[in-house]
Amino acid sequence: MSVPRINVDNWHSTFSKRTFFGTINHMLVMGQPMTEILKWTILRGRIMDKSTPLQEVAHLLDPALDSKIQELHLYGYDSVNAESIWNYLVNKKWKEIEGDLPLYLVVNDILTLKSGDFMNFTTRMEYKSAASSRKFNEDELQSLLHGQEGEKKDKSE
Repeated sequence: MSVPRINVDNWHSTFSKRTFFGTINHMLVMGQPMTEILKWTILRGRIMDKSTPLQEVAHLLDPALDSKIQELHLYGYDSVNAESIWNYLVNKKWKEIEGDLPLYLVVNDILTLKSGDFMNFTTRMEYKSAASSRKFNEDELQSLLHGQEGEKKDKSE
């Protein structure tokens, strides 16, 4: 069940009386379970799933992504963009996580991303894509696996 967007910008992130009574009133009107309402209120309405496309949450994550991209550009990694960072997070960092990701966790993972880990992942993915796109014939494969020895054995026989 999806919780509709309500104006929570003026609410406090802790359980003040105002937040609590607003939650109760909203629950009475919408008829939704308390756990969904509390989850919505505590996280200020910003819950993501790791299958969420970057375009849907980019407006929330732009400051963190821009900061990390600038940092990686300072280190000389000029090809880094928001999509590549998102790809790293989804396929490496959040690989074992099931269910929803709160906004604070996503922002924390972006800001604490280590350049070495990111570049290792990127390099591995490039090697995998290059290896899967290149098809070797039998002679090339033998030459790669056995080098010069394979050629010498063939000549001596």
